Amino acid sequence: MQNISIGERLCALRTARNLTQEEAAAVLGVSNRTVSKWETGSSEPDLAMLGKLAQYYEVTTDFLLGLKPDKTMTASERLAEEFQGCNCEEAVQKLLDLDDLTLRLTCRALQDGKGGQTVPRTPHGPADLRSEIVTSALYYYLVSREDVNLSVKLFRTKTDYAWLSEPETQQKIADLFLFLSDTDALKLCRYLLDEACPGIFTAGFAARQAGIEAEKAGELLKATFKIGLCSERSARLKEGDVTLYQTWGSDMLLAVLVLTFEYLFKEDNYYCSLDLGKKLIGKDKEALE
Repeated sequence: MQNISIGERLCALRTARNLTQEEAAAVLGVSNRTVSKWETGSSEPDLAMLGKLAQYYEVTTDFLLGLKPDKTMTASERLAEEFQGCNCEEAVQKLLDLDDLTLRLTCRALQDGKGGQTVPRTPHGPADLRSEIVTSALYYYLVSREDVNLSVKLFRTKTDYAWLSEPETQQKIADLFLFLSDTDALKLCRYLLDEACPGIFTAGFAARQAGIEAEKAGELLKATFKIGLCSERSARLKEGDVTLYQTWGSDMLLAVLVLTFEYLFKEDNYYCSLDLGKKLIGKDKEALE
């Protein structure tokens, strides 16, 4: 590694961005004389300013100190610096902001890139690893296996999940689980959520594909109206009037089924960061002290 001083590195980074010392000083909240002293080696920035310089020039502090030849920060290094010094509330808020950002960036990448199916694997080690974080501010569950690929985060809400106590909401949730309690309904859902299922079909066709009785399929398809999975329309064919069913599938319903599967069948091969007694509903005793 070349023996280059902090000042020389700072000067190179500034000039690479076509910035004057005055412009850099204005952003960093110091005088241009201070910037000049850093770059000539008359003085050096303190630790706090070193971190600010690294963030501003988008490099690592190790690079500025000459400890690491690569000036480019990895995604992990950037995130580590972003979360450094954060308290619990700040960290959770940053996580929520990052979720929003990554969602928008992912949508943009998917629109700009070529289509195709991918099966991502999380960078957390073995493919069958599960991790679970339980605190009073956040529940985070991650699993990547051949049969389940899932990442879910649950935060506190301002209403403290009050809708769970509303009778109408309770009834709708109960109706959904009552529908799913029928094994034939699960068979039908499995087919309706598959790409092989056409957008429009008859009850008889869905019954054959799902492996259930036609009459039962008709009853279940009508029950899916309540959960928003299917709708119906009438059509006049040579054989006479026929009822057609339409669905676009529901990845939200698939997520409910995956979470239910994990809740019922998850094994003990996961890492759990657990604060016993911490729950997302109700007032956090520590927050009140």
